[in-house]
Amino acid sequence: MKRIRNYSISGSKYFILGVIFLVTVIITFISMKFEQIMPSATTMADATLPTVAMDTEAGTQYNVLHGYTSELDSTLFYGNITPVAKDRKLTVTINTYGEDIEGVAYKIRSLEDKSLIENTEVSDYDNAGSSINVTFNIKNLLDTGKEYALEIVLKTKKHEAVYYYTRIVYGVDYDLQKKLDFVMDFNACTFDDSRLKDIAGYLETSSSGDNTNYGKVNINCSLSQVGWGDLDPYVESDIMPEVISVDDDVAILRLSYRVGAANDYSSSDTYTVSEYYRIRQTNSGFYLLNFEREMNQVFDARNDLTSTAKINLGINSSTDVNCASDEKGIYTYFVNQGSLWCFNSSSQTFTRVFSFKGEETDSVREGYDAHNIKIMKIEDNGDATFLVSGYMNRGEHEGQVGVSLCRYS
Repeated sequence: MKRIRNYSISGSKYFILGVIFLVTVIITFISMKFEQIMPSATTMADATLPTVAMDTEAGTQYNVLHGYTSELDSTLFYGNITPVAKDRKLTVTINTYGEDIEGVAYKIRSLEDKSLIENTEVSDYDNAGSSINVTFNIKNLLDTGKEYALEIVLKTKKHEAVYYYTRIVYGVDYDLQKKLDFVMDFNACTFDDSRLKDIAGYLETSSSGDNTNYGKVNINCSLSQVGWGDLDPYVESDIMPEVISVDDDVAILRLSYRVGAANDYSSSDTYTVSEYYRIRQTNSGFYLLNFEREMNQVFDARNDLTSTAKINLGINSSTDVNCASDEKGIYTYFVNQGSLWCFNSSSQTFTRVFSFKGEETDSVREGYDAHNIKIMKIEDNGDATFLVSGYMNRGEHEGQVGVSLCRYS
């Protein structure tokens, strides 16, 4: 459930997501009562769409796909790629989140002329539990080493058709499991002081590395900086691998997850983390060609106001902040990690104006970062007009792509 709350404060992507904008135009006006003293809330319907993840032969899940309620042009999606083994079997896991799955099908299209190569309904799967494993026995119609568009279609009790998209490439032994194991082990070493030395040889530490900001770390940083220094974070979520590109020896992989870390106020802060790996596999082992990590603090309005009435956004990968104020400077709106906040300097109050995120979920669907927020206008009384564009994670327009014009008062 989305909550819009007032918090009283005392004193104190290398990765390019293949989202197609303006396929569906959504115009929604939202009007909400601004209460400065008592907490207020309005609700947004919970997410209902399942997710689909690819499985390696060893059972490692990667490339989590999010559902669309309208069919899109599958050939325009370039977010990730899924290798198909020589036996042409592709296993996926449907995470149902309690939804009843009534049908599974898939389509394969040429990226060149969009021609339909295969359209198959799948009937051999066990519809039980919170996840369903399905194996696609792809027909012998694919050329070795050539990329295709894959569209997976689910029928649920609530939705006649939900669409999921990825690219596939067939026929070469990419050793994907070994590549995933390497980056996952590298990641694990960064959290373990006793193993940190194991990854020292992969780094290219130099004076060009910035060791002053945990929000932006790369292969040129010091071993200590790559190992989180004195921050001492702990992993709060599943680590989700994604294959951005892959060939015989070189691959680009991304890991996405959340961490927590203690702060100076006897509590902890949450951060979103994205790690990008470019690796080369040889007969003698792996080489790390590039490594980048971006870390961004999730604003929660706790202990985030300094003694000089400045908003502390904490550790971030960029100093650029999407914000705007009224002419008098009383109301300041700012965007943080996909949510829109308002700070009232007169009442020293933070309000979360808009967010897809929920309070008690795994955030896989609600936290999917495929939308943007643009602040259009702030009036002297604190009213605001803003746009939400991109993928709609939940609510009335869940699974649609478009633009929502919102009014807050």
